[in-house]
Amino acid sequence: MVSKFVILGMIVGLGLIMYSITMAGEDTVDYSEVIVVPAQGSGSPGCEAVTNGCFIPGTATVDLGGVVIFSNTDSAAHTFSAGTADDGPTGEFDTSMVMAGQSYEWTADTLGEINYFCMVHPWMVGQVMVR
Repeated sequence: MVSKFVILGMIVGLGLIMYSITMAGEDTVDYSEVIVVPAQGSGSPGCEAVTNGCFIPGTATVDLGGVVIFSNTDSAAHTFSAGTADDGPTGEFDTSMVMAGQSYEWTADTLGEINYFCMVHPWMVGQVMVR
């Protein structure tokens, strides 16, 4: 007959193994570089109402010292400007006008959540999370 302690030990051991696998998966994600693109057609209102929003990804995660590449894959010109349309730019980054097919790189030098928007199309909003 198997002891209750042996069964309990097996359950605890299995739980620790599963927890270790889950945590190891999070540590292996590479946040040294992220690419942000505008949703196709985001130059017209409506993208803000969909799940993914006007920038893809809606929240971009990058390591401190990592690179965010703002790549304009849309047909319209856009800006990627830290801040909000209501309060204006905050200064962490501002791409100025990025024409279709062009890109801008920013090295993340500020920890935390940074909201950004397009000055040309103020309904386009996103967030960069620097960890």
